[in-house]
Amino acid sequence: RGAPRARLAEWRPIQIRRGWWLRMLPTVWMLGSFFLLVRLVASYAALCRKSARAIDAPERLQARAGRWLALAGVGGRAVRLAISAEVAIPVATGPGRPSILIPARLLEELSDDDLEQIVLHEAAHLARRDDYALMAQRGLEAVLALHPVVRWIGRQIDLEREIACDDLAVEATGCPRLYAACLTRAFALCGACARLLRRRTRPTTARIFRAEWNYWLTGRGARERGCARLA
Repeated sequence: RGAPRARLAEWRPIQIRRGWWLRMLPTVWMLGSFFLLVRLVASYAALCRKSARAIDAPERLQARAGRWLALAGVGGRAVRLAISAEVAIPVATGPGRPSILIPARLLEELSDDDLEQIVLHEAAHLARRDDYALMAQRGLEAVLALHPVVRWIGRQIDLEREIACDDLAVEATGCPRLYAACLTRAFALCGACARLLRRRTRPTTARIFRAEWNYWLTGRGARERGCARLA
């Protein structure tokens, strides 16, 4: 009994010295989260300005927009359908003043039936209150910026969100093949729109920054994966 007690008396806890990088980690984390939150607010403000500068859709589309929104289940929200030359892809904006922005080139190149498919998809986002959920999600991703699992979960949520809206649009139209063909044509045109916008604007750091951030904010990568799944 004496020997074990003697060894316990000699035992000392192992001390691990913290390196400078471990002391700096909380500071780096907070600075990174602050930067991402500021960038999120700036991106939302830029999107609101684009929505304010957009022009109302033609009367022939406005007359059908009410039926499209009703098919998507948008109730209790006054949604504006507008045309913008500043966006490269269709996008549903909110939550302040819900709007569906359609790129000007899509209005010129696509038929009204194709535009119906696109509006149904974007209206499904507003019906599901995805504008609120997306802001909350991006805020959490900014606060937990260095957590790899959070980023992975966020990408999965983006994908599932787009799949859910695809399902709602297909359920409303009952034509999955036509819907997939419409998305394929739309994204081919959207790619051309993006290249045209890049040629018309100087590639300043601020514009490149906003373009990359809008890609992340609107989940375009997830949208493209959802399109590939339907096709």
